[in-house]
Amino acid sequence: MQNYSSSSPHLADDGSGGAHAPGSPRAGEPKSFWKRQVARLPGSIRPAGSATDPPKVFGAQHAFASPASIATKFSSMTMSSSSAGADGSGGGGASSPKTERRMKTRDELVDQTSDAWGELDDPKPPAVITSAPPSSRKSTLDTGSAGNIVTSPSTSAPPSHRRAPSDMSLAGPPSPARMADDDRAAADEARLMTAKLQRHAKFEALLTAPTVDLAALKKLCWSGIPEDLRPTCWQLLLGYLPCSAERRESALKRKRSDYEETAAQSFGKDGATPSDKQLMHQIHIDVLRTRPTELYAHDRVQRALERILYCWAMRHPASGYVQGINDLLTPFFTVFLAPFLERHDGQMDAVPQDELTCVEADSFWCLTKLIDGIQDNYTFAQPGIQRLVSRLKDLVGRIDAPLSAHLANENVEFIQFAFRWMNCLLMREVTHAATIRMWDAYLSEDGDLNDFHVYVCAAFLVKWSKELRAKDFPEIMLFLQSPPTKEWTDKDIELLLSEAFMWKSLFHNSPNHLAAK
Repeated sequence: MQNYSSSSPHLADDGSGGAHAPGSPRAGEPKSFWKRQVARLPGSIRPAGSATDPPKVFGAQHAFASPASIATKFSSMTMSSSSAGADGSGGGGASSPKTERRMKTRDELVDQTSDAWGELDDPKPPAVITSAPPSSRKSTLDTGSAGNIVTSPSTSAPPSHRRAPSDMSLAGPPSPARMADDDRAAADEARLMTAKLQRHAKFEALLTAPTVDLAALKKLCWSGIPEDLRPTCWQLLLGYLPCSAERRESALKRKRSDYEETAAQSFGKDGATPSDKQLMHQIHIDVLRTRPTELYAHDRVQRALERILYCWAMRHPASGYVQGINDLLTPFFTVFLAPFLERHDGQMDAVPQDELTCVEADSFWCLTKLIDGIQDNYTFAQPGIQRLVSRLKDLVGRIDAPLSAHLANENVEFIQFAFRWMNCLLMREVTHAATIRMWDAYLSEDGDLNDFHVYVCAAFLVKWSKELRAKDFPEIMLFLQSPPTKEWTDKDIELLLSEAFMWKSLFHNSPNHLAAK
């Protein structure tokens, strides 16, 4: 056994006048060796004591200490060490900047040691987070950042202020799955934008050619037209603009001049007194109920619609004005007015009168071109609509026999709900934006517009087959008068048009299939 000298700085006084090493046995006691680490291992039981103190047991029989007790014990340790340092500095005549550290006895060490898990090993308190971390990925652990993290307070501060709250943790990096989803969404958006640009370039190549290939333009327009090119495309598809680029400017000038002359003849010299006041009154009532939106509630827009409809009725005395034609006018007016509104930041009052007159003239002539193909729908007794309703009934009986039988059992006549579908081309059943997208395909179809529209109506009715077969007569009529299409997008319209095209391909050239019962 080694001999320890009392002058060694590693010896501590045991209270009996002698000195002993912390790990050496006292006089008259058996030789015992122990390590501090043993007391920190959960599950280890080792008695330790002296002749005067009872044995103390460390290990599994002690309950795990709570964070509060750990903080309290840590505070007592730091306060005792600070007080000991103060006593050492005051004992000498001259203050020394560095005091000698006093070794603790075994009993002091036992009293100040806990076997609880997670006990503080580092006497330096942790930093305190004073504000929530920013959302960016940049690390906020830099103590030089303004106001994010401050250094720890003094050891005399309460222990509750030395720990960061458990719910204030720095946000980690995004998960790989989330990053993959973001990358995939960005790639899809980039592909969609590239496809739109390529499609727009195809339109511009056709429209800037010396002579527009009308067949190629119809094929391209059937799937939708870019908004900025829609006015020119519609005017070409309807035949209002010639395909030759050299003749377009002169044709537009002549057509717009003809409209101004027609309006002057219809409204007199002052341009405000119609020759047929009864007809003007009927048109005025319908215009007030046309599209209850801010744009169509504007006084200048309503006066423009009244002039267009009145001039059309005066030039077509065989049919005259029929309720529903006002609805057919609104898609043209919206599309042709859009470029001028965009030029004036959407302010209708800022649109000059000469530009509004151009919109009136273009809308008048395109409406005339459209109705020329479906004139029978608006003549006396409207025979065209009667034929379309009969064809729709035959189509639904062939496409969806259970639905047709259920409507017949509930005494639902097709004329009761389909008349408005034919008269207004489904404009009151879908949104205005959906109608414009639908007309991209309508105007691109060869032949009579009614031939394709009846198949669109059939696809529209069959779409609600499951809902309709579960309803009785009143519920069916209420449902068909206000179908749930307010949330429809271009994708829904494109699906409807695709189904209509499929039915037309199957039955249009095979009328015997429809006649078979």
